[in-house]
Amino acid sequence: MSNSNESGCLTLLILLIVGVVALVWHFDFAPMSNEKTVYIRVCGDKIEKGSGCKNWKYLDPVTYTVNVDSQVVVKSTQGKPEIERLSNCAVRDRNNWSCTDVDGNITLADGGVYFGAQGVEDIEGIEQVSKLIYFKNTKFD
Repeated sequence: MSNSNESGCLTLLILLIVGVVALVWHFDFAPMSNEKTVYIRVCGDKIEKGSGCKNWKYLDPVTYTVNVDSQVVVKSTQGKPEIERLSNCAVRDRNNWSCTDVDGNITLADGGVYFGAQGVEDIEGIEQVSKLIYFKNTKFD
């Protein structure tokens, strides 16, 4: 009887650990990290009013490496060898900063991306998505 209780507790503990690891991975929760990766998708078709996008294209993830002390942000895109050091940065932490890149102003505010004054969500046909949605739609097809 005690063996089944012990195995049940062990199973529950393993499930709890797996669940915590999955949540940390999904929400990109890494308080000691200085990197923030952003996942964006764009609509590949014209969006019909009221119907939404039916053909999302997922862009390569972009990782921003942030140094608060030196107020530096470096941008790298998955699958591309070049990196770009952004200029004129004001950095609070890895989720909150503002800089200038080759396309203009870019800001991360509470982890959300803004280009100029517009948030990604405010631009029709573009969405910032979670790591889970990105991988589900690009790695498991």
